[in-house]
Amino acid sequence: MSQRVSALGFNSNIPFMYCSATFLTESKTSSEFPQYTPLASLYNRSEVYSARAIMKKEEVMADIGNFGILPVVRTANSADAVTIIDAVIAGGCRLIEVTMTIPGAVDVIRSTVDAGRNVLVGAGTVSSAAEAKRCIAAGARFIVSPWIEREVIRYCTAAGVLVIPGVLTPTEVRTAQKMGADMVKIFPASSMGGPPYIRALRSVMPGVKFIPTGGVSVENAADYIGAGAFAVGIGSDLVSINQVRTGDPSAISKISSLVSQVKDARAAATST
Repeated sequence: MSQRVSALGFNSNIPFMYCSATFLTESKTSSEFPQYTPLASLYNRSEVYSARAIMKKEEVMADIGNFGILPVVRTANSADAVTIIDAVIAGGCRLIEVTMTIPGAVDVIRSTVDAGRNVLVGAGTVSSAAEAKRCIAAGARFIVSPWIEREVIRYCTAAGVLVIPGVLTPTEVRTAQKMGADMVKIFPASSMGGPPYIRALRSVMPGVKFIPTGGVSVENAADYIGAGAFAVGIGSDLVSINQVRTGDPSAISKISSLVSQVKDARAAATST
């Protein structure tokens, strides 16, 4: 644990995510979404994602963009959350957002990270700096808020941890940028028109990394990527706890199918 006086003028006992060497190699693909290899499909990143490893937030950002699918885990209890995480990993996803609405969410983050699973774990629905601090200490590599929470952005920026506030309008996007947000979550994306809205935002804010969430489904996720989304956040539509509990194989195959769809959509978007 390091103590540091941030540029924002306050002391913070926070774990800094520094990395002496990158684990990603940039390819020759020309794109505004840099393509990196190798990823989980080529080798196991469980040691990188474990509690013992440290990562730059730029590396975290690159992995989010490469995988493209951010499953949002929001369950009634921690046991169900672990079950969903197991299914998501089995289906080939390498990103997880554990929401703070889950009882014992911080413990779920800690146990997943400590287990050395081959998955990048972040925390969602984070509404205060204190909550962000607990999540980061547990091993969360990125912090997501449902709205613009100044103290969360300040804290994560000082800690060197990727922060993703929720926004909806162009004005909110710009406000989040000025506060130091690394990327933004568009929520609820479907209420603003879905993929065409993301395309419209990208036309005037080409440098912003958007993660649409809310109304994103297996059926339209690839359309969001084609519209310019950096990644997509998807919740209950991705996996049903009841399907997983009963051992329904379609639960895993649905996840695997989405992984392939997003991969193909990203390849198509970068080739144009």
